[in-house]
Amino acid sequence: MRVLLLLVLLISAFVRAETLLMGTSDGPPYMIQATETGLDIDIPRAALKAVGYDMRLKFYPLARAMRELQLDQIHLTAPFFSNPPNGIYVSDSHIQYRPIVISMKGIEPINSFEALGKYRLATFQGATGYFGEPLKKASQSSPSYIEHHDMGKLVSLLVQGRTETVLLDYWIFNYYLSQSGYPEMKKELVFHDFIPRVPATVAFHDKGLRNRFNQGLKIIRKNGTYDQIVKRYSRFE
Repeated sequence: MRVLLLLVLLISAFVRAETLLMGTSDGPPYMIQATETGLDIDIPRAALKAVGYDMRLKFYPLARAMRELQLDQIHLTAPFFSNPPNGIYVSDSHIQYRPIVISMKGIEPINSFEALGKYRLATFQGATGYFGEPLKKASQSSPSYIEHHDMGKLVSLLVQGRTETVLLDYWIFNYYLSQSGYPEMKKELVFHDFIPRVPATVAFHDKGLRNRFNQGLKIIRKNGTYDQIVKRYSRFE
């Protein structure tokens, strides 16, 4: 009996975990293509590992990643924010994005999109589609409104006084601030935190795999792995 048990253990040690293919994009610090790390990568990787899967990555624009998922060319994609199309199954939320308005000191507290419309505003490309009518109205009343494809540029626009406010995710802004020539300016910034946080999920082609992922997510939240991952990125706060 002991010999049989030892044989089973030896065989198990040589059996490789199934490797799943995840499609994602490049958007530090959530997705960092250069290092294949980030909150939207490390958390799914750890959750899948907890239930016996390895994970490798392919990088696309997120819209293409969803098409690849629908064609069953990849197993999962993240982040995903909307209602899933037919045949796609979304997980429990693995992280919450934190859209926020940033200004230099000296501006009155901003607690609504209506108030935001009083100021020159810079944000990321496609923001009006993301935030809908409230931001559209603010953009129309703003003395100057621009959307920039390079989110790293938003830091310099604000610090150099070329805009009064920036609308961006909290961690994304702080990541680019840490990579800029102005990290010491953090103490001169004000964060206006009135926009609700946005739950991000992982999308799967297979419902059973989605369910196993949710189990893994619960495991890493309970055993401390999840908090360790999030703390790793707190250096950008």
